[in-house]
Parts: sequence; structure tokens; C-alpha cells
Amino acid sequence: MSEAEIKKALKKLDEEFPINPNGVGALVTTIRRMKAEKEVGLPLIWRKGSAISVKTGKRANRMTEPEWNKFYSDLCENLKRDYPSLHDSLFPSNQ
Repeated sequence: MSEAEIKKALKKLDEEFPINPNGVGALVTTIRRMKAEKEVGLPLIWRKGSAISVKTGKRANRMTEPEWNKFYSDLCENLKRDYPSLHDSLFPSNQ
């Protein structure tokens, strides 16, 4: 992905997947944005770094790929456990 393509993708993500910094909205919008960034294939360094791991103290865009995937998975599990209907709205089942 070229730098121009990355910048275009980032602009589109900022418009389509803004992050809400408050309450449960922060968790939902962060997961939604991380999911979109992963689907677009943005390199980690270009991804939004608003989420910070309590365990490692690293911003999401400063993690290794395995750290990022584990962090994302853990966030998704927290959402599923605490707010199942919101989780289902982001990850609808194929049934």
C-alpha cells in the first residue's frame, strides 16, 4: 500500500468510523475502527493509536501484529461479555 493510498484510506476511515471518547461508546467505536483498519489492511503504524493496553502500556499503533491481534480480540471479548447486543451489531452472525 503506497503512502497516498494509506492517507486516502485514513481519511475515509476518519469519516466513516469516528471514535467516541466517552463511556461504552469509546469501546464500541474503538473496536469498530480497529476492525475497519484491519479489513482495509492498514499497516499498524498508520492505525489509530487511541486505544492503549493497560497490560503493556502500548498504544495500539505501536504494538506488534500478534500484540495488536490479542488486544483487539480481548476488546471484542469484553464487549461481547458486557454489551452483547452492541457486540452483535458489530459482528452479526451469519445465521
